[in-house]
Amino acid sequence: MKANYFFRMSLAEFFLFLTLWFFYGLMIESENLNSYPFYNHNLIEAIVERGHFYIDGSPTSLFHNRTDTFLFGGHIYSNKQPGMAMTGALLYFVLKLFGLTYSTSYLLTTGLITFFTGSFFLALSAVFVLRLAHLFCCRDQTVYWPLLTTLIYALAT
Repeated sequence: MKANYFFRMSLAEFFLFLTLWFFYGLMIESENLNSYPFYNHNLIEAIVERGHFYIDGSPTSLFHNRTDTFLFGGHIYSNKQPGMAMTGALLYFVLKLFGLTYSTSYLLTTGLITFFTGSFFLALSAVFVLRLAHLFCCRDQTVYWPLLTTLIYALAT
């Protein structure tokens, strides 16, 4: 197998990726964005607007009720993995240049960051699941079982 197998995407895989990505985007709703305001958004805001990793001092009122946090060295830190927040910080930096911030347009900003981070990477991971299932199951046969495996993964996640 060639080393760049996982870096090339066929047209069918690209179509699967786009379909899942936009499906996940359609499932983003304002009720969930308001109910779960801590999906690293408070950390994203702290990185871009205040230049540090502790989340206290946010101007956004939704970020004042803190859950999944811990106290260290006199500051409050998010108890989430920072990888997605770092990716979201890059996007938030660009959105902020266009005037979209958490404090001025919370739902739009949160929805866009969720769409371009979580939804994007989840759809991309489904393509990798399809490739792995195809490798392990039916290399020279139909794509029925790998595709079924991928759709179960994509919808259950």
